[in-house]
Amino acid sequence: SYDSDLIDNDITLFKLDKPFILNEYVDIVCLPEVVVADGANCMVTGWGDTKNTSGAGLLKQALLPIVNVDKCNSTDYLDGDATDNMLCAGYDQGGIDSCQGDSGGPFVCKSGTKWDLQGIVSWGNGCAEEKSPGAYTKVINYIQWIQEMVASHP
Repeated sequence: SYDSDLIDNDITLFKLDKPFILNEYVDIVCLPEVVVADGANCMVTGWGDTKNTSGAGLLKQALLPIVNVDKCNSTDYLDGDATDNMLCAGYDQGGIDSCQGDSGGPFVCKSGTKWDLQGIVSWGNGCAEEKSPGAYTKVINYIQWIQEMVASHP
């Protein structure tokens, strides 16, 4: 269950009344089968702010490297705030990041010819700050739960 103090288990599913119409802008995302490697470059997209300015309603994307969890939790970075249910991603020098308004959005990593939903934008300390990677819900930890929820709510 969601832990608001740790921002842990930051995931939800929605049951739709009717299916989406799939097109070049709307498609089904693949769930991951393996944990993404540290240092892998993955893509975050969103409508949120850029650094400390309004997003102006434009969909943006950014390529971000996965940060090793030990480095992410070091005192110089997130100081132990990332749980085992989170991925960290971003550049040591900052400058590129997800931001306010992107929460709940996809963090996808290339796996062969497909893109896997490895993370869901969750939280961060500011936007694109030095040594402050973004925290993403680690989707692979929830595969069994997702499958159970989908099966029990056809």
